[in-house]
Amino acid sequence: MHKGLSKLSQPLKALIFFWAIFALSVFLVLAQTWLYPLFSKGIMNTHNLSPDIIQKNYEILIRYNLNPRPVSLEFIDLSMSEHGRIHFEEVKTIFQSIIWSGLLALALSIFFIIRAGRNKEKPAFIPLGGLISLILPLLIGLLIAVLGFDRTFIIFHKIFFNNDYWIFDSATDPIINYLPQPFFFAMAFSIILTYLIIYLLLRLILYPRMKAKAKL
Repeated sequence: MHKGLSKLSQPLKALIFFWAIFALSVFLVLAQTWLYPLFSKGIMNTHNLSPDIIQKNYEILIRYNLNPRPVSLEFIDLSMSEHGRIHFEEVKTIFQSIIWSGLLALALSIFFIIRAGRNKEKPAFIPLGGLISLILPLLIGLLIAVLGFDRTFIIFHKIFFNNDYWIFDSATDPIINYLPQPFFFAMAFSIILTYLIIYLLLRLILYPRMKAKAKL
């Protein structure tokens, strides 16, 4: 098995490396629930909830998405429709898929790095992964520039969801008023920024050392 993994092409290793860092970035940003007040400016406090209750509801939502177990989602002082509940279940499935596939990719990436170090090989998949990673923000940035954030947001949901349950009615699912559009934009930006920070740390610190070792 190890021999087969070590013989994977550099582009495939780079894709695995990219996904590992991307999934880690998604998890790290989601887990920082203290960012919510900074990202949620302009919320419509339709139910006159206290800042503490609003924060707790957000934390409930994040814990629900990060918890691999099939737990129930219940907000404090906010109702939720059946369609809303189904949508949140679908969102959780997406996040869990990212996290678990990311863990697998991270384990494989660590294996590739250790293997390259032992064999005194240059881990070419690290800089290649950086090149691949540029595609994602460039595509997103291009879509937003051409179509606008609103249209890009709609296209994203139509790709990942096969229903229109994501179109919330604030009368039946008031939680949507506490998740304003700027919040999603800030989260996406933070994930990309976190990815770049992690990648640059590996690219500027780990890669030069392994490259130098490979020349010995």
